[in-house]
Amino acid sequence: MAKRQKLSTPLQLLEKLSGDLLTYFDKACSQSLKDAEKLSARLEKERGRIQGKLLKAHDKRKSALDEGKPKALKRAERKLGELEELFALVQARQHSLLAYLGELKGDIERSRALADGIRAVERAAAEGRRELDEVGRRILRPGELAATGSEPAPRKRTRPSRTGVTPKSNGLSREPEPAPATSADSPGGAAQAS
Repeated sequence: MAKRQKLSTPLQLLEKLSGDLLTYFDKACSQSLKDAEKLSARLEKERGRIQGKLLKAHDKRKSALDEGKPKALKRAERKLGELEELFALVQARQHSLLAYLGELKGDIERSRALADGIRAVERAAAEGRRELDEVGRRILRPGELAATGSEPAPRKRTRPSRTGVTPKSNGLSREPEPAPATSADSPGGAAQAS
């Protein structure tokens, strides 16, 4: 049994679904055409068989007529009438089937033209997936970056203290800022205030 492929992105799912839909669609079109052509061949064979019986029935009728046998002539004419009806029925069915085959081929052609849109979706999804895969290959995770040795491993972030000062071990220590100067603190500020 084939192993199922894991679909992890919407693009992969879209590509897979559109591909499967096209596969099933092509199979269905081929199968319906094949079935109709098989039925047509069977009707043609049946028509040929009935036509052969018709020729024999004509010969029997002619020989009964030539020999002057009224009972044989009546039987031959009855059989000939039945065969002619059957022949006409098979021909009518064959004619209908040929018309259906023409319509079916036209429908398949139109459907395949419409399915080109699905093929375009499949190609676009595949192209988008390839682009994303390429971008994914170029972007390395921080752990992978450290393993390559090209850059130092990222430092673990520490939580800031409640005072707003981070530990010195992080290298980001901060001195408390002095309070803003007021006019009373500046030289001559008291003189200006009075």
